[in-house]
Amino acid sequence: MKSPTPFFRSFSIAIAFLFILLIPAGAQTWNAARDLRINEKPDEPDPHSTELSNPNARVPEWSYGYRGTLTDTALTLFEMPPDEHSNAAVHGNEDMEGWTKPGELWPLVTCNVSDAAVRPSPELKLLAPDELDVHPGTGFTSDAFAVVRWTAPSTGNYLISAIWRDIDLNCGDGFGAHIVRNGISIFDKSVPNGESTSFIRHILTLSAGDLVDFVVEPGPNGNQDCDSTALKIEVVLIPCATAE
Repeated sequence: MKSPTPFFRSFSIAIAFLFILLIPAGAQTWNAARDLRINEKPDEPDPHSTELSNPNARVPEWSYGYRGTLTDTALTLFEMPPDEHSNAAVHGNEDMEGWTKPGELWPLVTCNVSDAAVRPSPELKLLAPDELDVHPGTGFTSDAFAVVRWTAPSTGNYLISAIWRDIDLNCGDGFGAHIVRNGISIFDKSVPNGESTSFIRHILTLSAGDLVDFVVEPGPNGNQDCDSTALKIEVVLIPCATAE
């Protein structure tokens, strides 16, 4: 198949930006880090706390887990018990809250609950409040793929954006970044150590209940060391558009 002509590519980009400009100011928006932060506060034992709920009790489109294969709809959710929720999830840092397996450093899905950028651990780069800290599990095991799942609440057109960024430059061989829609991968990148990748403003038509998994996996050799990854995800419901 021939590659699209430059004119066709430019026309497609222009159409996509036109749809973006038509999005109402009050359009429904999901942000993975913001929405996990909402679920994390207040802390237990406050009677209004929802921090032990997975899927997210405040924003139920989100759920958090892991699995051993990339292209699958199965997902093992973090839960209490046996998986551990922590209010100091990364090396005792009380600004980092979320999910991690008991007695292990990974996999984990956590958020920065402060209002400023923080280092989840002293050796890591800064993590903004609108980014998750996601670390895959041990390579080639049943928990290798760390997954942040978003489930479409209704049929419609959605603008999907995600940015993965390596925040541990101290070792490792990079990580894998993926988006899996209903068990089929639609985005795959191998990210070298210290670098980043993105999936920006792609329009998808989804049916109610469709699954969109944002995935972090260990590096190409299955080495999960130093794979702490900042993951920023935003989903916007838009009125009507042509899907990819």
